[in-house]
Amino acid sequence: MPAPENDAPDVAEGSHSLRGPTDSPSLFDFRAEFERLEPMATGEIDDPVDPTTLTMTVADGIGSASSARLDIG
Repeated sequence: MPAPENDAPDVAEGSHSLRGPTDSPSLFDFRAEFERLEPMATGEIDDPVDPTTLTMTVADGIGSASSARLDIG
């Protein structure tokens, strides 16, 4: 049965668009904590003055992958 047209979308099906400005200090904090907890991880911030994206790389991937990358921003 299709949902009525006036129902709000389910949160799981919501948009992945940005919901406000990037919290720059949190990117630095997240990188430090992730690297502390995962010794095989490295983090790179796109711009140290006005960061918008943190790229985390883990040297050991999932399954047959040799590495994994997470983009946070």
